[in-house]
Order: sequence, then structure tokens, then C-alpha cells
Amino acid sequence: MNTPSHAILNLLIFNQQLRTQASPAIIIGAVLPDIPIFVFYFLMKFVYHLPTRQIWSEVYYQPFWQAIVSTFHSIPLALLGILIAHI
Repeated sequence: MNTPSHAILNLLIFNQQLRTQASPAIIIGAVLPDIPIFVFYFLMKFVYHLPTRQIWSEVYYQPFWQAIVSTFHSIPLALLGILIAHI
């Protein structure tokens, strides 16, 4: 998960005025891609009671979870592609 670094980099890039106006969007953009990872960890740890080592070394790499995580990280690219296609 890169949620903190997503937010920090975006907050550093924008000037103070734009940063103040864009803060909610920056936070949402930093958190949204990682929501599946939060859900994944919660399910594996607290519902299925798997050890942390197994979660991150085995289960995380299963095709289903990789597809979910990849899809959420691809939303910005997909939206950009849609925008470009409609121009």
C-alpha cells in the first residue's frame, strides 16, 4: 500500500493555494486505489484468521486478488483513456 506516499507526493507537488482547494480530492485519490487492499487484509486477518505472513506471501498473489487490486489502481488510467477517446 502506498496510500501515505500517494497523498504526500500530491500535497508536495501542488502550490499552497491549489493544495488547500484540492485537499479532499488528493485524500480521496490517495485512499481509493488502496481500498481493496484494506478490505483484503481485513477479510484474511479477521474473517479467515490467516497469519499475516501467509496473507502477504501467498494469498495476496492469488489471481483473484491481483485482479481486484490492479483494477482499482487502473481507474485513473482508465478515466484518462476515456477522456482522451472522447476529445
